Amino acid sequence: MRYFVSLFIAFLLAVSLSAHAGMRLTLVMVTPEQYSQLKNDEGALENVLNGSKPGVTLEMGKEWHGIHYLLTGDPWSAKGALGQVILGGTEFGPDLGYGPARYLTRQQVVAIAAALKHLSVEQFKSRYDPKAMMNAEIYPMIWEREGPEGLKWLVAGLRQLSEFYSRAAGQGKGVILVIM
Repeated sequence: MRYFVSLFIAFLLAVSLSAHAGMRLTLVMVTPEQYSQLKNDEGALENVLNGSKPGVTLEMGKEWHGIHYLLTGDPWSAKGALGQVILGGTEFGPDLGYGPARYLTRQQVVAIAAALKHLSVEQFKSRYDPKAMMNAEIYPMIWEREGPEGLKWLVAGLRQLSEFYSRAAGQGKGVILVIM
């Protein structure tokens, strides 16, 4: 719960910052052994987050919150496999700006990949309501202005997440998530 309160406060602060500043989501595939090492070594965690190789890391811009909302129908819920896609995992390590890193196990990654596979793009698109997203204060608060272009941005992000989780599940990897 502490994480979600911290994230909400960070969200409010970020909304007041310039358009160039913003919360970004980073996901990194790791083995359970790598996670064991990273959870006790802050320097190693920073190295992994800042220096991971393509295919192992997915970096998303500000679209993460809109995608989460369309997956769950709630701004901050982490319930179910779709709620775990962006806001799931077990917290570890220091606060990295918008809370600590979080870790999803291999089993959680498999469940997330399956849930994403079963969600059609049409189902996802049907949940897009710019006015409701503005009322729910879904970051980055551009939905009414962007309209259909905002939806295209979210669909592209959903596809990236689906591919990432599918690869991670296929490789038997866990995932570290960080909002920075």
